[in-house]
Amino acid sequence: MRNCHSLKLALLFLVAFILGSKGNAQGLVPEGDFYKIPENASLVLPGSNWVCNWGYARVGFSCERILLPENARYRIDGNAWICLTGYVHEGDECLKVVVPQNARLDHAGKGWICLDGYRRFGIACIEDSSSTPQDEIDV
Repeated sequence: MRNCHSLKLALLFLVAFILGSKGNAQGLVPEGDFYKIPENASLVLPGSNWVCNWGYARVGFSCERILLPENARYRIDGNAWICLTGYVHEGDECLKVVVPQNARLDHAGKGWICLDGYRRFGIACIEDSSSTPQDEIDV
């Protein structure tokens, strides 16, 4: 058991040495007595990392502006975008969800479901003759 503990400790020191030899694991680059961070970034306390400011995404050692397509908004962290309700992510754009007759948007707002009394048939909702209205069910 003691040898296992010693081995774990040795591996921990080895990893710390390897990471320490590159300035630090999070990408801070020493510049004199200070660390350099890219434009449009902020230092994360206690100063061991940096993150891109709102509306920018990390690409290597830089922060690039995120271009919002129509019908999109920034994700809560501001480092990516998501489509608004009723739209789906397709490539670099948000396409409107086409909701057929007798259907509505699903709860996530990224697809659709048929209304009660209808069932999905391909890209349509058709009347479901096998369903019985709730007031006609014998209990």
